[in-house]
Amino acid sequence: MKKTFVCCSFLLLLGLGCTTQTSTRSQKEKAAMIEQLITDLYQRHLFNGAIVAGQEGKIIYSKGFGYARFADSILFTPNTTSDGGSNAKTFTATCIQLLAAEGKLKLNDPVQRYLPNYPYPNTTVWNLVTHSVGGLPDYDYFFANAPDTAIITNASNLYLIATKKPALVYPPGTNFYYDNVGFDMGALVVEKVSGMSYNEFLQKRIFDPLKMNSTFVRPALFGQWKQTTGYSYRNDSLQLMDVAEREGFYGGGNLWFTASDLYRWGESFYNHPSLSDSLIKKIMSPVYINNKLSYIHLGAWYGGKTKEAFYYWGNVAGFYSWVYWDKHNQFTIAFMTNTEMPQWARPLLTSALIDIMSGKDHLPVTEPGAASVDRNNLDPITGSYKLEKGGTVNITVRGSNVLLRLDDGMEYHMHLIDRTTFYVPGFDPWISFGTLKDNKFQNIYLSSTVLRTSGKRK
Repeated sequence: MKKTFVCCSFLLLLGLGCTTQTSTRSQKEKAAMIEQLITDLYQRHLFNGAIVAGQEGKIIYSKGFGYARFADSILFTPNTTSDGGSNAKTFTATCIQLLAAEGKLKLNDPVQRYLPNYPYPNTTVWNLVTHSVGGLPDYDYFFANAPDTAIITNASNLYLIATKKPALVYPPGTNFYYDNVGFDMGALVVEKVSGMSYNEFLQKRIFDPLKMNSTFVRPALFGQWKQTTGYSYRNDSLQLMDVAEREGFYGGGNLWFTASDLYRWGESFYNHPSLSDSLIKKIMSPVYINNKLSYIHLGAWYGGKTKEAFYYWGNVAGFYSWVYWDKHNQFTIAFMTNTEMPQWARPLLTSALIDIMSGKDHLPVTEPGAASVDRNNLDPITGSYKLEKGGTVNITVRGSNVLLRLDDGMEYHMHLIDRTTFYVPGFDPWISFGTLKDNKFQNIYLSSTVLRTSGKRK
């Protein structure tokens, strides 16, 4: 991608520049800074897992911290597999782009051409991998509508959608709505067009060429593979928090990686790429939904801090994974964790790692002070806020939904994830509030991988 305003659309919205960082530190110094940062977080029970970082084709840091399975004292290493969550979406989007590049499908093809039972006729293949299908139900819906012992599969979910035709949140192609099952339907399209299973297609076209030898689509039942266990720290006490049995669906999730393999995936977009330059350029290209710019690009990547930099992350049942690649500055960072890193720490850690690899000093990873929010009384957060670094956000409550609208009219759903913090999928900040006056919060605080800013009520 060549246009700076597209690469750093999030920064543009907030009135920031989009500059290329120049590294002033040696790789050895960067590795030492990562070691210090992650060791500190490990000692504070904020990081348990493995991290790999490299630059210009050379891994400069690779290390595990803690245990993959505490009960068995199995160490977590860069070669330990764990749940990659939504990072799978970047693979599904790439599979669709590969097939389109080969002329085997078109992005504007109706989904019903490949999945005749899909009940929403105005949905295209492009919609499936751009979070613009309109809001299919999430996985709880499919578990609730299946027998207690049934394995939930993409095919069974398609059948349920076709049979019940649940109402969408938006008409297809009109607004962003973060959608897991749309990518699962995309995986079905890949299988239909290629004549191979999703796993076989990934193995042949991506995993084998990149030597991602430990990456796989997880089996539905735990007894069929040796798993890493997910946990959560509660008041410094470790509690089991693991993934569910009977998950036979894939496309939007359920790929298991090692930190080393996830690093290979990120690095492959600039160092010995297995994809063509034209395809990589397409993967990096922007997405407009109803003429409004999305913050997730065509390859299902968020835009990073600088030109030609991208990232994505996954979160499920204690597992958190993240990968960032900077094509211009030639570096990649990837990590996997399994102890439910606190939400407030996630954007601060990822931002710090990028700054280190960019040769900059990083801000401390410390818990911000923020006011508690009563989920039964959300009126104090509603209203318009002017951000210090540009842009306005407007927050409303519609029924049980908290909605954030940007200057361009795109609407995002906010989710209260703990007593102080909302997360906004698709826009990708963590948001909190402060200074209650006349039953209205006066200040808003926004933190993401690419920016920290604050604002005041208008």
